[in-house]
Formats: sequence, structure tokens, C-alpha cells
Amino acid sequence: MEDDQRNEANNAAIESFSEINKKLIHYDFLISPYYSGIELVLLKQYIEKLPIDVELSRKEIISEAVSNGLYNLNMDFPFRARLITEGYMKASWFGDISHMVEIGLIEFYRLNFVTCVAVWFPLVEGILRKLLQIPVGKPFRKKESLQRIMKLVPKLKKNEYFIKVLTSQLVDFLENVYFKEIDAESDLPSHNFNRHFIGHNLSAKPYYFSINCLRLLSILDLILAINFLVDSEFNAFFENDGEEVTKRITYYGEVFQDATSEMNLRRIAILCDHKNFKKDLSFGK
Repeated sequence: MEDDQRNEANNAAIESFSEINKKLIHYDFLISPYYSGIELVLLKQYIEKLPIDVELSRKEIISEAVSNGLYNLNMDFPFRARLITEGYMKASWFGDISHMVEIGLIEFYRLNFVTCVAVWFPLVEGILRKLLQIPVGKPFRKKESLQRIMKLVPKLKKNEYFIKVLTSQLVDFLENVYFKEIDAESDLPSHNFNRHFIGHNLSAKPYYFSINCLRLLSILDLILAINFLVDSEFNAFFENDGEEVTKRITYYGEVFQDATSEMNLRRIAILCDHKNFKKDLSFGK
């Protein structure tokens, strides 16, 4: 009976996740499959009211509103501490580079979004290359590689629909936002979130925003969930509160508190002397 209730809850969460991301793709956004609770319910209610076709300026306003809600979700230090220790540190695809996920997370809590994006951005393609077993020196062929992601299968047959939802939405986002082919700056996704644009630093237009950190984190979370489905089972309810978790909860809180220190504020003031530096790029709004 308990298993039936859990399966029913999981199926409901999968459907909510799927519906939300189908709408968010129109705003160049997606959410992590690890979000749950009342926040997800409220987010779904908000998103259901959104139009599908909007101009870029309006798209950025709405995606920022969604981002603000997700920003608060990720300030739940126990949630992220457990996901790091029970998720990333134990996942086969992330095991040897899980520290890079946490380094980016710490910079996110430090409100240093410049470094956060710089750490997580190359990590995404690196993980994709690893899971698809693309050798060093071989090109990442977008169309072929994304098709291979869609062919990943779960270890347990009962999870076939779940992995199909996750892989299709990951591929949809990667193809239409992250790896989108750009002919002009006007083609860029909102907040200039694009691999070609960022990787080649094509203009002085900024892209180090908190919203882009959240996009990258959602991609990493999606890949993590797929990793667990391929290897064993998806678990969204980590309950470990051992030393590895508790020390992180304390430290994350201290890092966030230090972000508003006088010294960090002086750092921001120094960087603001540069004409193309915007305060919200590194410190939030």
C-alpha cells in the first residue's frame, strides 16, 4: 500500500514537472526534477497563466520572476547539502568531478555569479561528453549527440516513462536554448544564455546572471536524475543528516552571510568602476 502511494506521488510529480517545463521552454528556462512541495504547486499555478508567444524583453521579465522563486528554493541549504553528498558525490557520471558542482554552488551562495557561470558552463558539455563516451579530441556533434541522449534506458523497466520525460526535456532545452544556432545577437535566448555566445565571448553583452546559474544547475540536476535512472533508481527524498551534510549546511549559511560583508561590498564597488560591469552580474539585485 505504501509503495502504491509512493508511486502515485512520483507519477503526479513527473506530470507536474513535465507540464511546467513544456511551458518554460518558451521562456528559455527549465526546472530541476528535484524541486517539490508547495513551491512547485505555486510555480505551476503561475506558469499556467503565462502566454506562449512573447517578445524577448517580456520573456526576460517573466523568466526573472520564475528565477526569483527558484532562487529562494535553492537557498534551502539542507536540500542542496543532501543533494551534493547523496546525489552528485555518489553518481557514476559525476563522481570524479562532483567537487566542481559544489565549487559552483559555493560561488552561487557567495553571490559571485561570474565565477559560478564560469565553473558550471564548461561542466555541462564535459558531463554530456562523458555520458555519451565521446573521446577527448573528438567534436561534439549536436544532432547526433542529442539523439543518443534520447536513447538512454533505465535499469528498471518501471522508469521508462520517467526517463523519457527527462531526456526529451533535457534535449529540447539543449537544442533550442543552450546549443541554439545563432546568426545574430537578436537570435540569442534571454539573458544571452547560449553555448556558442558564452564559449567564444562574442560580445561585451553580459551573461553572468543569477538566472543563468539556475539554468545551469537545472541542467546538471536533470543529468544527475537521468544518471540515477540509468544506474539504479531515482530518489528525490534524501534524508542523510550525517557529518558530511551538517558541516555543509553550516558552511553554506556562513558563506551566504559573508556575501553581504563590507569586504565583499567593497569588491563590488571596485568592479563597478568598469563600464561593462553591472552590479547584479556578481551580487544579485
